[in-house]
Amino acid sequence: MLIPASSFRFKVLVNTCDILEAALKRYHTYLLLERTADYLGRLDYKSSVNFRGNLTILGVALMAPCEDSPYFGMDEHYELRIDSEDVPEAGKLVANSVWGILRGLETFVQLAVPSEGDEAHLLISSCLVSDFPRYSHRGLMIDTSRHFLPLFTLFTLIDGMEASKLNVLHWHMTDDAAFPFRSARFPEFSEKGAFHPYTHVYTLNDVISVVEYCRLRGIRVIPEFDTPGHCRSWGQFFPHLLTKCYDENGVADGTLGPMDPTSQFSYDIVKGLLAEVSQVFIDSHMHLGGDDIQLGCWESNPAINQYLEENGLAGDHRILEGVYMDQVAYFVTVSLERQIIVWQDLFDNGAASLELETVVQVTKAEGFQEVLQNITEKGHLALLSSCWHLDNLESKWDDMYNCEPGYFVGGQPGRVIGGEATMWTYYADHTNIVSRVFPRMKLVVLCLLLAVGALAQDEPLTRGIGKEWGPWVWPTRGEIWPKQRNIVNYNNEGYMAVRTNIFRFNVLSNTCDILDDALLRYYRYLVLEREAAWSDRAYERMKSNKIPTGVDSINSKATFRGNLDVLDVELTSPCENLPYQGMDESYELKIDTPDLPMAGRLISQSIWGILRGLESFVQLAAPSQDGSALHMNSSHITDFPRFLYRGLMIDSVRHFLPLPTMYKLIDGMEASKLNVMHWHLVDDQAFPYQSNVFPELSEQGAYNPFSHVYTQNDVRSVIEYCRLRGIRVIPEFDSPGHTRSWGNSHPELLATCYGPDGQPDGSLGPMDPSKESTFEFVNTLFGEVAGLFPDGYFHLGGDEVNYTCWSTNQAINDYMASIGIAGNYQRLEGVYVDRAIEIVRNLNMKPMVWQEVFDNGGSSIDAQTVVHVWKEQDFMQELATVTGAGHVALLSSCWYLDHLVTGGNWKELYNCEPHDFSGTTEQKDLVLGGEACMWSEYVDTNSIESRVYPRASAMAERLWSDVTQTNTVEAARRLEEFRCRLVRRGIRAQPANGPGYCPGEVFNA
Repeated sequence: MLIPASSFRFKVLVNTCDILEAALKRYHTYLLLERTADYLGRLDYKSSVNFRGNLTILGVALMAPCEDSPYFGMDEHYELRIDSEDVPEAGKLVANSVWGILRGLETFVQLAVPSEGDEAHLLISSCLVSDFPRYSHRGLMIDTSRHFLPLFTLFTLIDGMEASKLNVLHWHMTDDAAFPFRSARFPEFSEKGAFHPYTHVYTLNDVISVVEYCRLRGIRVIPEFDTPGHCRSWGQFFPHLLTKCYDENGVADGTLGPMDPTSQFSYDIVKGLLAEVSQVFIDSHMHLGGDDIQLGCWESNPAINQYLEENGLAGDHRILEGVYMDQVAYFVTVSLERQIIVWQDLFDNGAASLELETVVQVTKAEGFQEVLQNITEKGHLALLSSCWHLDNLESKWDDMYNCEPGYFVGGQPGRVIGGEATMWTYYADHTNIVSRVFPRMKLVVLCLLLAVGALAQDEPLTRGIGKEWGPWVWPTRGEIWPKQRNIVNYNNEGYMAVRTNIFRFNVLSNTCDILDDALLRYYRYLVLEREAAWSDRAYERMKSNKIPTGVDSINSKATFRGNLDVLDVELTSPCENLPYQGMDESYELKIDTPDLPMAGRLISQSIWGILRGLESFVQLAAPSQDGSALHMNSSHITDFPRFLYRGLMIDSVRHFLPLPTMYKLIDGMEASKLNVMHWHLVDDQAFPYQSNVFPELSEQGAYNPFSHVYTQNDVRSVIEYCRLRGIRVIPEFDSPGHTRSWGNSHPELLATCYGPDGQPDGSLGPMDPSKESTFEFVNTLFGEVAGLFPDGYFHLGGDEVNYTCWSTNQAINDYMASIGIAGNYQRLEGVYVDRAIEIVRNLNMKPMVWQEVFDNGGSSIDAQTVVHVWKEQDFMQELATVTGAGHVALLSSCWYLDHLVTGGNWKELYNCEPHDFSGTTEQKDLVLGGEACMWSEYVDTNSIESRVYPRASAMAERLWSDVTQTNTVEAARRLEEFRCRLVRRGIRAQPANGPGYCPGEVFNA
């Protein structure tokens, strides 16, 4: 049936309420979004004999009065009838509960697809859907303690839950790292325990708004305030809540451990807080945590040991967890009338007297089926999370999909209430959490909604004992990334103040468009640093312009040297117009030096050095403690890169990247002092480059010939954007393999594959090197590309060529025999590559190839062809072999950004040394540098920025800074500051070092 979007409406047939009215408005909006979607393979309703007419109304029949709030065990069954026998040429959604109506509305919108060539209509198949969930608890745990998530991010995650038919938000509100819940009864918890007491807290109104947002979508909200462990942040104001830890000599070591289970004060505070929590969280369940108890602190404490002795429990410190949890659980179940959920540690340890209706959440991957069996055998309820840890990036989607909550021998599978995916935010925040959760979360949903799947196990994964309160790594203030070669600080650590409302750049000599544009850009970046200083103190300064209590003004210290209102910029040679291989990027930066007191100057012989120096200048600026200005140390910097090629490969084929995303990635390159963008423009899956000489390539080879292409002007704009930032752009048109998209419009370019019967099997292989017309075509296309890309290099690809198709093609085999290479398909590849290299050289460009071209030995590449080393196995030996043969090499093997690792694996990238192979000095001089590669099979515009940064920046420092710069502990603090700087510039860089926050962080939806 055809849905005319402009006139379609929902019609309430029986009962209604605020939940239903809000849902109908929401889903009508979603329906319009489907109308504007552009799907390949749309249906053409005009030519279909099955077209049944227009669906202008969907009747919505809620057969019972609305329930006010979602609850455990709610009825989510619905029936959706579209042009069925009892409602021909009409539609009706029927359910006994409003929760079923919500799930049915989601299904209705998902069934609608755009009609062919007609954005005013949608198509929906005639059907009868009868649906209900397999499990009553289908949840998502969101941790907002390690990294604070603003409300708009929470709402986006909840929208994804609604679309996935999840019905429980488990809100992990507090932990060791921070206490963002602003309690009315105990405001001191967040005042001292949050990352920031004003910008990084959830007020009671915030909590109420989240609960209401969920209620309208049929989603329960279960709070978790984890104790007696994971509560270091509680002790920021109430240290007496926690156990004092002692060293081996019986002396207090200054650290605090879990809650003190021997202190009535602890119970009074916890009970008071949970009583307040129960007033804003209306669900019948409350999560009490109970995992990862640090027994060592209890064991070290004399008072704890005395308590155990007096109660006949000497030496049994594990029992203390049970003592604590029994009291808290009794209060929650009896006084607050809530059912409790606990982590499996509490069950495993056997110390607590858990009630039968206690829900035990199983999180550990190893042997989780046996744990489920044991829990249910003892009469408890079980909730599975073991195989659905979304922060574990190594988890494969099929493992998550195949994880089966009810697959265990013995026990009572009926007491497994469902499952919950967990999203711990050690390395996720508002910049990347949505792409980390969805669509992988959908795999969990399918397990909990649909029929029984297959068994799958994962590697053990635990949260681990928490660290101290606050960020795991505190950022530096005003330090440079990548680290400068040389710096000398003057005037006894003196500093100057930069007042952005007065500050200006002053050009002393040469200038050009690149410099003029850069000065405007870097002034804006300087203002961003200043705004961070202001926002971090905004609330303290709100009622007056006085300096906050306990904070010194910027000009009150003895080391204050004065105000830096001007930075002189001295470009000593005329501007060069285009960046190029080997360009001079050295610079000298003086701030209040002996020869230039109370002043600043940036000096370079080249515009490219000026650009790098401007970046360093802005990075030297740190917000002053009083929030009034920027602080900059008196210093003299001389700096230059170690390697002249520092690149980022961006694959915009597997997923198309719009220009704004490309620009953000380039902004991050500029900040990281990277100087080459390797643009992987076409591949098997798509041909988004819009050629003027062969427009049919993108017309038939792009995902969408209008919205998913790069026009000639688009390409020029990217090149210009890079030029103004001193970044070269090298195109890659990979061949003879990776060319399937070329064959959509020009199948004659590719080899025809044959089956065992000697007949074409319908598939196409690599380029056909046996035809002269192939090279004529490539010559024309590459000539156009060379005219568009001004750089001196052209990447020809040459990797992963599948010889199977060539071997089945008799014409190709006859050609090979005619030139004396019968059966040698590596040599055939060499024939193609040699011709492609000849074409590129005739265009006055230098070729680059992937390492297979060298490894296979079929090509007669010369010493000036750059061999791009990418394979992980024995890559240092590969560098030695390539350079030993006299070839120029470029390294990428250890810098593949699409290889996902849980947590911040930047240290692995940082520690990769391009010269760490056995070879002569002459060989090592042949290593141009390195390039991080971001293949986009599993990233797109929603996630690529956080996958690239700040990990690519780790490589950037390795390639820029001195070879002796290997201290990752020191680098971690600078990277933490640098990552926050990227975020301030609008780049969605992921957290680098675990829990934390960016000072002056401002959240924008």
